[in-house]
Amino acid sequence: MLSRRTWIHIVPLTGLSLAFSAQARAAGALAVAAPNKAVGAIVAATIGATAQISTVDSLAPTQLGLGTVVVDIGSRVHLPADARASRMFLDDARNAPKLGGNIRDALALHRPDLKDQFAANHRAWTRSFARNIMAWNHALEKSPVRGQRIADVHGRHALLNWVGATLEPKSSNKGPAALARLPREPDSSTLQAYIRYIDSLVAAVR
Repeated sequence: MLSRRTWIHIVPLTGLSLAFSAQARAAGALAVAAPNKAVGAIVAATIGATAQISTVDSLAPTQLGLGTVVVDIGSRVHLPADARASRMFLDDARNAPKLGGNIRDALALHRPDLKDQFAANHRAWTRSFARNIMAWNHALEKSPVRGQRIADVHGRHALLNWVGATLEPKSSNKGPAALARLPREPDSSTLQAYIRYIDSLVAAVR
């Protein structure tokens, strides 16, 4: 469960957020603003077919906007200290199920009438996603990046940590050249897009 100290804040998310929510209500959808498409993908998987996701750059990496309400979904998620790297904490796909649990709980507080649906959706996507994580872990065990000392010049802290590299700011080793060409987020807020995104990250360090 989310703690009472963090789960709700009232903030102005601009008129765009209010208009977005009104459109979603009219369409029978549940509108949520996410900080980026990676987080949005986990939200969409937890809500299901009625999800309508927007991205709002002003949100912190572990915040969601629900109309004019901002909820904290950072419980049990450890962010890198670097601001740029922290926005890509889902580059380590092992964070996704934990984040999904926080999202499930936050949405259940916002829409208690849909609590059972959110729980069922979370169980369903995390069960299948676990097989993806196992495959990625197996691939990363063979990565030549594992054990290297690397300066994280591309903000890929989460990915490099997942691979098993040692982050050393003064190292002359900048990691594989492919890291510089990687996208910063999935191409859409869907679980399928997030899986494709992680596939590209894993391929870059193999």
